[in-house]
Amino acid sequence: MHIGLIEPSPDLVGGVDTKIPHLGLLYIAAVLLKEKHSVEILDMKVATEEEINEFFNKSHDILGVSITSASFNYALSIINKIKEIKPDVPVVIGGPHVSIADKNVLEYSEIDYGVYGEGENTIVELLALLSSNPKPASEKLQKIKGLIYRVGNQVNMTEPRDLIKDIDAISFPAIDLIPLERYNSYSIITSRGCPYKCTYCSTPVIWSQKWRPRSADNIVNEIEYLVNKGGKKYVYINDDNFTLDTKRAHEICDKIIVKGFDLKFSAMGIRADKLDIALLDKMYKAGIVSLSIGVESANQEVLKSIKKNETIEEIRNGIRLAKKIGMRIVGLFMIGNQGDNLNTAKETIGFALKEDFDEVIFALALPYPKTYLWDYVEKKGRWIKKDYINFSHFSDQPVFETPEFPLKDRIEAYRLAQECVLKVRSKKYMTATFSLTFLKKIFSRRLFSKESIGRFFGFLKIHITYRKPK
Repeated sequence: MHIGLIEPSPDLVGGVDTKIPHLGLLYIAAVLLKEKHSVEILDMKVATEEEINEFFNKSHDILGVSITSASFNYALSIINKIKEIKPDVPVVIGGPHVSIADKNVLEYSEIDYGVYGEGENTIVELLALLSSNPKPASEKLQKIKGLIYRVGNQVNMTEPRDLIKDIDAISFPAIDLIPLERYNSYSIITSRGCPYKCTYCSTPVIWSQKWRPRSADNIVNEIEYLVNKGGKKYVYINDDNFTLDTKRAHEICDKIIVKGFDLKFSAMGIRADKLDIALLDKMYKAGIVSLSIGVESANQEVLKSIKKNETIEEIRNGIRLAKKIGMRIVGLFMIGNQGDNLNTAKETIGFALKEDFDEVIFALALPYPKTYLWDYVEKKGRWIKKDYINFSHFSDQPVFETPEFPLKDRIEAYRLAQECVLKVRSKKYMTATFSLTFLKKIFSRRLFSKESIGRFFGFLKIHITYRKPK
């Protein structure tokens, strides 16, 4: 079968303009290629208007669209356009939104199938069935786990699919199918799932709470594969919990060092309580120059309420150790979780200003179905906007309030948080500017050797590029 896979442009839903390949679609494409299907990918954030029109007018047996809750409305408009041109081509949607919304995703007649949970095996089985019968009977579809489908006006949802036990066995992302020269970075995932129970997080809904790591050899082989295909680029490690097993993290870094890739990495999914000087030193030597640390709140009672299972002192210590090594640190904060109020939010903002972050990001708490936070708002809060497909992590408007943290206070807290963001950026920019000026004076007086100054310039090359405000 000839399969078309689509990533709707995130720019229309408040996304950040980072040119990163869509990893989920590339994994799906890889398993479909292995099953001898032909596959092409349309990534609308890098495609030209001509390429988009050409893709829509091609003949496809099946079209797959990756969807988040925030991109759902825009993705639906794309699907509508497709159906106007090709009304008989089945549309299958996957992505985080399907796992969160369940049967609700098929309330829209333009969508024919939904794949929830891990999609690799589900999509293979679905296409095997559709290749033999474009309109299979319900009893045939019911045998495919992880599927949402419609028969007449009735929407059915099959039982969940078992998790893939050996994720090393999954083929590497099919990056041959995308124009790599249009992307400025790669994205890799070294594990799936997270065992923690943070109340705001939907990861357990999508990947489960079972943490499934890839082996260090498999990860390093993928990095080598990416470099051989597309050359050297910045690499984002987009795990939910990269450092859960610190022994494995050491092993990954050791193997990267031996390979000598000479790449720069940024790691997400970093818990500060898992960091020590030995691991941080190893990570930095491997090229991991930037860490994004989920702080959420600087108030211990709020951290306890959201089941972060971490202390402020552990967070502070991890940040300071990473800065001692020379890493760039991005602090990730939330405003409005249970237990939070204007005073605790101010406490968090003060923490963000005091600690040596290179960048801070504040987001309003957004409840999603099947999370504890959603149930908390249902019982103890008041919805201002409940339609989560219209939520945005970049919005400045709260979607709920509580008696202890009313709407007015939430808006004020977010305003103060954005002032904090600007202050941190300004502080880092001024620090970098001062460092360069001071270095010129040192160089002109020949107080250090050219070799030592060269090493210092190398350090600045890594860090200053991130510190210049947008």
